[in-house]
Amino acid sequence: MRIPDTSARILLCCALLTSLLSSVAGCAEDSSEAPSLVRQLGQFPAAIDPRIQGNSGQPTSTEQKREALYVKLRALDRAAVPALQRGLMDTDVQIRRNVALYLGEEGGNYAKRAPAPFDLRPFLPQLVKALRDQDQRVKELAAQALQHIGPVAAIAVPDLIRLLEDAAEGLRNSACIGLAGIGPAAHEALPALRRALADRSNDVRRFAQRAIDRIEAKSSNLNSLALNPRLQPAAAAEIMSRRG
Repeated sequence: MRIPDTSARILLCCALLTSLLSSVAGCAEDSSEAPSLVRQLGQFPAAIDPRIQGNSGQPTSTEQKREALYVKLRALDRAAVPALQRGLMDTDVQIRRNVALYLGEEGGNYAKRAPAPFDLRPFLPQLVKALRDQDQRVKELAAQALQHIGPVAAIAVPDLIRLLEDAAEGLRNSACIGLAGIGPAAHEALPALRRALADRSNDVRRFAQRAIDRIEAKSSNLNSLALNPRLQPAAAAEIMSRRG
């Protein structure tokens, strides 16, 4: 079968690479500690509380516990991948929410718990499926986590376009965030994003414009981005990842 153009060949190669990475990660032996740590994530609210306690200058006790758990999970690195993949599919909605939140935080490496961001490519199939979750917060957090995968996540674009037209503002914001991270590979979302520039929400309009700018970036080279997702600009921590 003839592949019609260079872009199609690149996207096909990326899809095959992602599938291979997911298979390898799925077959990896679990860390004995990882399943327990993932289940413990379910005790937390699915949004990080940025407040600092005035008497101690420290985060709240809940956030200190969350931080300790995140540090342990991050130290496991790839050994935690199978347990986290299962967590995204867990029957407990709080676990699904908090695994997606964790992936978004570590995929952006916002707290610098490791020298480099956590590679989220092995989670792509689960994150795409999470975009169809019945729970709104799971969908929001999954869309935001996808921004850290870059152009390889182009298979998520149809679902993100659907969320961009949802009645819930949080989902529309999160869809824009995900599409911005995918960049030029999300070009098919441009018509929906341009419609979003007339959204009643100022946040949606702002995120939509940022996504358009990323997708239409004149200096972007689709071929090199697809082969090296790390070239995708690192997104700043979004306000949406910290909303309840």
